[in-house]
Amino acid sequence: MKVLIVNGSPRLQKNSYNIARYIAGIMEKNGVDHEIIDVARLDMTPCIGCGVCSRTGVCFKNDESTSTVKKFDPSDATIIVSPIYFNSVSGQLKMFIDRFQSLYASKYDLKQPAIDRSKKRFGAFIAVAGAKGYEDQFTSAELIMDLFFKVINTKLIEMLRIPDSDRVNAWEDKATLDEIERISLRVIEEAKMAKQI
Repeated sequence: MKVLIVNGSPRLQKNSYNIARYIAGIMEKNGVDHEIIDVARLDMTPCIGCGVCSRTGVCFKNDESTSTVKKFDPSDATIIVSPIYFNSVSGQLKMFIDRFQSLYASKYDLKQPAIDRSKKRFGAFIAVAGAKGYEDQFTSAELIMDLFFKVINTKLIEMLRIPDSDRVNAWEDKATLDEIERISLRVIEEAKMAKQI
């Protein structure tokens, strides 16, 4: 079983970065193969909306984003952690997600999906906002994640909204870490059960 942990933060040693490493520790403890993808460290350029992938099903660019997209087909689960900037995911994560347009095109435009649609995959999204909680603080990010998980043929089973992290570091708060562990273990369990069916 393989779990991909996507860290959407451009900052090192901050909330999303440390949460991703905490999740990796849970995977390690449970003997689950995993990989952290730090999107800010990928050598990638943004989607330019050229339409090539709508005709071919693949992106013409040959960078780390193109090769990273291919890791999602054999994976069994994906957990994404992102800071909330201007009520949405980080710019780096959004640029990464936009590069999945080729996968979207293969699946919905060409009807020749580059991802195995029969395989059951499970996912979770953990959003970390610095500001105190307010209405619609996470809504935009959740809409993006909803579509992204559909594109990678993954059932989004958990979403954790963490506000006020400027006051209390999320990765130092026991209640938050306990909830992250619960979510991680549920993702593991669901993925294991799917492989047994």
